[in-house]
Amino acid sequence: AEDQEKARRKAQEALEAALDSEDLSVTTPRTEGWILVGFPDDKERLGLLERALSGWVWPGARPTPEAEKQRAAAAILVPQPHEEPPPFVLTPGGYDLHFRLQVDGNEAVRRAVGRRLDPTTGQVYHLEDNPPVSEH
Repeated sequence: AEDQEKARRKAQEALEAALDSEDLSVTTPRTEGWILVGFPDDKERLGLLERALSGWVWPGARPTPEAEKQRAAAAILVPQPHEEPPPFVLTPGGYDLHFRLQVDGNEAVRRAVGRRLDPTTGQVYHLEDNPPVSEH
């Protein structure tokens, strides 16, 4: 648990450093994708990751400008006319999927170490869980 906390803190520090840098292309690797283990572990860090990858910030996480607060207070006295909301636009984000998988570390290592690839057939198998079929 202590190692996971250290790894989480290190990942958060790296992400915050990336967010503070001027040029994210230097700190954000161009890959086909990756799996982050143990990070992000909460909604706030997921938001930081999204901001670092795509620049998108959830509207509820943005600070409300003082003028907006004053307009909302004035609307109590003088209601604003109805305005049509802007059309919905799907904005591509920096990640496609986020899920939490609860697996013991030793089990994850066992699964990874036991995986094999048959070079002739290209079939993936596991030495213990799904051994290759013997042709004898």
